[in-house]
Amino acid sequence: MPLRFIRDDITKLNIDAIVLPANPVLEEGSGTSKAIFVAAGEKQMTAELRLRYPDGCEIGKAVITHGYDLPAKWVIHAVCPQWLGGDQGERDYLYSAYRESMLLADSKHCKTLAFPLLSTGNYKFPRIEAIRIAINAILDFVADHDMDVFLVFFTKEGLRDGNKLFGDIKSSIDDTYAEDANARNIYIGHRRGKFYQDDWYDQRESFKASQNAPVETDEIYDIMSRNPETFREMLFRLIGESGQKEPEVYKAAHITRQHFGKIKLNEQYTPKKKTILQLAIALHLTTGTTETLLKKAGYALSDSDDFDRIMKYCLDKRMFDFHEINELLWAYDLGDEVFPIREK
Repeated sequence: MPLRFIRDDITKLNIDAIVLPANPVLEEGSGTSKAIFVAAGEKQMTAELRLRYPDGCEIGKAVITHGYDLPAKWVIHAVCPQWLGGDQGERDYLYSAYRESMLLADSKHCKTLAFPLLSTGNYKFPRIEAIRIAINAILDFVADHDMDVFLVFFTKEGLRDGNKLFGDIKSSIDDTYAEDANARNIYIGHRRGKFYQDDWYDQRESFKASQNAPVETDEIYDIMSRNPETFREMLFRLIGESGQKEPEVYKAAHITRQHFGKIKLNEQYTPKKKTILQLAIALHLTTGTTETLLKKAGYALSDSDDFDRIMKYCLDKRMFDFHEINELLWAYDLGDEVFPIREK
């Protein structure tokens, strides 16, 4: 998974690179900055920074040093903006700090990178706003780069807020941070906006008590606890079963790489009905499979809609050429509904 939320000690992560929230003079700060300096070795990291970057670094930019005594090979020092009310370009600077850090990691061929939540704490950035910018910056980058990025939270409140903003993204927690065994169970993961426990019985009893309906709760709980295949899961299962590579699919569907990346990486995003049909045509799906895929996204092919009837006809007849389909749409005065065709 290209983006994952975790609650852990960033200095203990055994990955290619971690990010340190830095100040413009690149000196050891407090909080996460101090923890990384200490874990890496304060003297050796400070010496490298003074030797290689004597003039410091601009806000929104980043520099890189060795990880020294850390499990991570590299430390990227991202110069973070202070929150000054929101009208001093803080959001753009923060987005840039994330992107510049990822570009540096990519230049060192890093496949794994971990960020703390930048610009919060002493930098006073509102946490929800900081998480939103982090998610946007990371998703924009990994849509075009092969890199797994971790957003590391120190508190369970931060992890909770991150999950609220990004739906079903997989989360985990280091047991050393859990206050008790019950907390470890609750914060082991995230499903559809609700934290879940490993113990099914405890979860069912909690659900029953919260609903105050002991007679009917077992049945409704059984229904609500099912985890059917989502639209996104079905789509990428079908792509895998087709034997095609992802670039072949989105090119055949005449969808941009950026749009396809958004479908793949943002589990809360649902594409438009026409986009799903483009993917169905590119995958040469049957009518039944296409209708199931549309249903997963909340759509249907209606017998009372001219466009839908033509699409069903084309799928039934195994017509998968966009030029032919567009000609048929034009013939029935549906020129406004034709599919976009991009040059390959």
